Amino acid sequence: MAKPGTRVSEPAVAYGARPGSTAEVITQLKSGLEMAAFDRLSRRLDILPSELADLTHIARRTFARRKQEGRLQLAESERVYRLNRLLDREVEVLRSENAARAWLKSPARSLSGITPLDYSDTEIGAREVEDLLGRLEHGVFS
Repeated sequence: MAKPGTRVSEPAVAYGARPGSTAEVITQLKSGLEMAAFDRLSRRLDILPSELADLTHIARRTFARRKQEGRLQLAESERVYRLNRLLDREVEVLRSENAARAWLKSPARSLSGITPLDYSDTEIGAREVEDLLGRLEHGVFS
């Protein structure tokens, strides 16, 4: 975890929050990410906005309201940020956004046959996917 005041890496915030210190990113998340961040993530993942809403646990009616308001709330912003950060990490490990998307959507034996994308709908699941990526990066195939 970064120390307060340290800079957050550019890729981790490229699709939802401006680069800056961890404290600045937290402030942005508390203010709520703009819906444009949600839309960019949907395009990056090549999934429908309704599918991303399901993944980030945003109810359909709530999603319609957020679109009108133009901004997500804190918990929703955190979930969108988490998936963006995870996708950035996958691109880093797999060296291609296309490869990362394909990997995210393929069932993984080490995740009980669930796709990494579906497994990442909770914080603990996303951490497990990050651990799996670390093992892949270091040649430990599990």
